[in-house]
Order: sequence, then structure tokens, then C-alpha cells
Amino acid sequence: MDNNDLLELMRINGLRKRKIRRVVNHSMETGLALESML
Repeated sequence: MDNNDLLELMRINGLRKRKIRRVVNHSMETGLALESML
């Protein structure tokens, strides 16, 4: 496993984290929207 593999893993990991954060933010926003409608 050389440096390039490590960089690639870190890049993939970063993308995954960013996607998860976006999903969490989105679900929180929709949750707030649903609460305000009730």
C-alpha cells in the first residue's frame, strides 16, 4: 500500500462523510418543516 492508495482512501472517505452530513442536514430540515406544519 503506497501513498497514492492512502490518498485515494482518504478522498473516498471524505466524500462519504460529506454525503452523510448532507443527508443528516436534509433529514433535520424536513423534520423541522414537518413539525412546523403540525
